[in-house]
Amino acid sequence: MSFLQNLAHSNPNPARRIPQLMMVGLWSLLACQSSEPVSTVNSLSHRITIDTQHLWNMEPWKMDPAPSLPTIQMQATVDIEENWSIEGASMTLSGLWWQGQLTINGTPLPMFYGGNHSIEIPLTGLQYGKNTFSLQIQAPKDISRRVTGGTLSSLDRKGSTAMVSEPPKIHLRPKDHISGLMIDVMQRQDQTIQPVAWIQGDGNTVHFEVTRDGETLADLGSCPLSNGQTQCEKIPWPLKRWNVGNPNLYFLQATMLDGSGEKLDVHSARIGVRSVSWNQNSLTVNDSPTTLMATRMVYRHQGQSFQERIPKYTTAGVNSIETHGEWIRQDWLGLADEMGLGTVIVPRCVGRTNDRQGGSEQHLSEHMTLQDQRLMWDIKDHPTVLAFALEGDTSNNWSNRSLWTETLINNPQNLPVFGKDLPVRLFQVEYKPDNSYTGNCRPNGCGSSWLVETVTQPKFVDWSSIAKSYAQAHQGGSKALGGVIPSPRQSGGKRQPDNPAELEEWTAAWQEAANTIEPTPLASTNRASSDITVTSTANTWIELQVPGQTPLRKRTDEKGQAQFWVFHEGRATILCPNGEQQIEIKADAWVDFIHQSNNTPLSCN
Repeated sequence: MSFLQNLAHSNPNPARRIPQLMMVGLWSLLACQSSEPVSTVNSLSHRITIDTQHLWNMEPWKMDPAPSLPTIQMQATVDIEENWSIEGASMTLSGLWWQGQLTINGTPLPMFYGGNHSIEIPLTGLQYGKNTFSLQIQAPKDISRRVTGGTLSSLDRKGSTAMVSEPPKIHLRPKDHISGLMIDVMQRQDQTIQPVAWIQGDGNTVHFEVTRDGETLADLGSCPLSNGQTQCEKIPWPLKRWNVGNPNLYFLQATMLDGSGEKLDVHSARIGVRSVSWNQNSLTVNDSPTTLMATRMVYRHQGQSFQERIPKYTTAGVNSIETHGEWIRQDWLGLADEMGLGTVIVPRCVGRTNDRQGGSEQHLSEHMTLQDQRLMWDIKDHPTVLAFALEGDTSNNWSNRSLWTETLINNPQNLPVFGKDLPVRLFQVEYKPDNSYTGNCRPNGCGSSWLVETVTQPKFVDWSSIAKSYAQAHQGGSKALGGVIPSPRQSGGKRQPDNPAELEEWTAAWQEAANTIEPTPLASTNRASSDITVTSTANTWIELQVPGQTPLRKRTDEKGQAQFWVFHEGRATILCPNGEQQIEIKADAWVDFIHQSNNTPLSCN
């Protein structure tokens, strides 16, 4: 069993030893056997994902009002219909802070630990009919911040507050099932790909197709299974690639068969295919030199959502985002995939993790490795992620606490790690008493680096001089390859909306800087996931069935509404309390990075 497969169905106890993450050739797979193509564009009704929002007696993922308790206890009741597959069921938790235990129908499951990345818990003891869930969450206590990753600080919570950041999701599927999918891009030389599937249980082969809107666009063939994952030959990618400013997205659909050719499971995941390489002169995506000018993105930063911030910042030339030791929301990565934004991930913020209390170095290393393993699982099917960055170089330990792991350095997608493969630098603008200024990259110059942070000394003066100095760092023979620009300051204190006058000055300054930096341009219009709102009576189940995708079931809120986001154009089905309806879904769009809906609300009444 590969580490990614193990992560999807593990009980990560910090006391147990984490197996070595990286093996030579982990995703350089063996020969693939061919078989007759199998039509896979069909119903995935044997699978279903249940969004448990509105099922719990409390909702700690809501910000206002938000509980502030060291321990919270949540209860929910979930109805399981007899025709659903439950043998391979699991629950996904995202942004769990920090320790959790789930009880199903009175039987407790093993304790688990969270952090900035999602965790998937196998569900044992489910039954048809009513199931009672109890979820206890405890904040960290007497645990090193190196283990926890600091705090989920962007959530405006103290480290002593227990929480989960999103409604848990329940995944119902058969005992023998596909647990994860991705496209592995062979790097640099031949630009070929391998489809990858991880499985639980038994199977003989997996057949892969590339689909979109219920139509098969490419048949990638069949591959045998060994040790819980497919063993495929390298093949050319037959369709368009994903790129910054030009996002091409598809679905990888996989059908698992037994030795007699009987279908055991069908699973799909939205993908984009891109390769990333680098040298001292450039970061390259699909053979195209790419310059990233990023803005830092944290949850509810400055009182605004992701969708509210991005249109403002792309106007200034921003073409990418950076997450900095934060909870990485899957919906953000999905939005960046659609918009054609690049993403650079800083796994840990040094300032939040600078203590050594709470366990041995062995213990810390194992937990940080586990966190980075989960990170790899979370990003495996998101082409937006182009690089990682450390707060300090591994070579000279610039910060003395760069907090890197071998998991990150040897990441399965072979993405560059600034701080290891290329330098990472702090950009400093120093003002003199006469308000003249100088800019420099610390500690050893700007050459071939990622600028992970910008500071001003001894005080802030104006955006124009900061932006001009920053742009100069990207010029000449020893230049930076990209970096994070500082965000506009807030009005009314921390995490408040942007000050309009400040934003105007900030935008003008960075527009001018972008003329020098020349970040890779973004397209003004791209295809978006469609926003489907279904109205029925309050607190009733609605199910959306889309060809080639796992059905999603939601309970309506107190207003009788259920909202679905789906990347699809064409026919679909909604299951209402009074029967099913055939619907036609239109593709929504990003127009100047603002979501434009092309679908009207639907009614079950």
